[in-house]
Amino acid sequence: MRILQLTSSLPLSPTGSSAPFILHIGRALAARGHEVHLVAPFHPGLQWGEQEGNLHLHFFKYAPLRRWHIWGYGQSLQSDVRLKPGVFFLLPSVAVSAARSLRRLMAGGSPPFDILHAHWLLPNGPIAAIANSARLPMIVSLHGSDMYVAGKAALYRRAARFALTRAAAVVGCSEDLTTRARRILPDGRIYHTLPYGVDAETFRPSQEQAGSVSILAAGRLVEKKGFEYLLRAMSLLKRKDLRLLIAGEGDLRNKLEELRAELRLGDRVELLGNLAQPAMLERYRSCSIFALPSVHDSGGNVDGLPNVLLEAMSSGMAVVASRVGGVPAVIRDGENGLLVEERRPEQLAAAIDSVAGAASLRQSLASSARKTILEGLTWAHYAQRFETILEGARRPC
Repeated sequence: MRILQLTSSLPLSPTGSSAPFILHIGRALAARGHEVHLVAPFHPGLQWGEQEGNLHLHFFKYAPLRRWHIWGYGQSLQSDVRLKPGVFFLLPSVAVSAARSLRRLMAGGSPPFDILHAHWLLPNGPIAAIANSARLPMIVSLHGSDMYVAGKAALYRRAARFALTRAAAVVGCSEDLTTRARRILPDGRIYHTLPYGVDAETFRPSQEQAGSVSILAAGRLVEKKGFEYLLRAMSLLKRKDLRLLIAGEGDLRNKLEELRAELRLGDRVELLGNLAQPAMLERYRSCSIFALPSVHDSGGNVDGLPNVLLEAMSSGMAVVASRVGGVPAVIRDGENGLLVEERRPEQLAAAIDSVAGAASLRQSLASSARKTILEGLTWAHYAQRFETILEGARRPC
């Protein structure tokens, strides 16, 4: 198949951390022999060529100056809940430029494309639908923030419904996301839930035991990641020798630093900032416990299925996570991780204390987590299942 994809984000470089699943999906489909063309907005920091095997990259400009290219790549939203000032006014230019790029590729494709694939229902679903001059079967992937935006206003909901009515299939990384989409367009025939995958070769357990028990968390410093509750849990731990490392950057960094000082956590908590993949790999292999304290934020936004969770599981870490979004679909409480209720620092602390205090429990959870990945949550598994969805979308009803 020749697959034409539209996205708002992907890693800026081979070691970048912005929406890595976009690149992994494209690569996994390309590895199965499909020709994938990925269209994305230009960014001054991009470090990619035009082609990587069967994966072709196309970047469109939408503003006269390089410094005005601030759309996508995790830089459009303030704390992941609202558009930053000025970004909204770029939308018409982005939409026109993206549609023009898609149409140019569709017109020049030889042989023709088989599938049009939009990552994120909003904003890319309606853009792809309008640009679909070749009337290709259209797939929409739901990733999380798109469904949050779709529920914010009637105008956004209408735009989402417009895209959904033109989709041959809609794929969510969690049942929560597909359920939200069904509320906008109740058509059960088109919806599929497909958890992300992970590169199990890259993210693998260390051959050496960690020298000491420490906790790792990772993600953008925004409300829905729940890091506030993790810091509060740190203050409740019975074991005061445990250190917490948080990898990531975001708008809430100052508030988290203030909370760390207020709770007198001192050097027990370290905010590492953004880490490139080699540095993250080192942290996965040197820490013992991975904490994912995700929450529904004040606007109702919630993660679908964070890639860092799958990376930690594949790396052989003992996981403690909130029971939200797509997490319960991959974490079986007490078997390959521990689940707690969101916004409950006392539960987080109790779970971390239990894992930290029992090496046998840590090893059991870590081993089961790795097994879960190998048995069904690699990118190869994802691509095989996604290919079946694509083939179904190509067949006439």
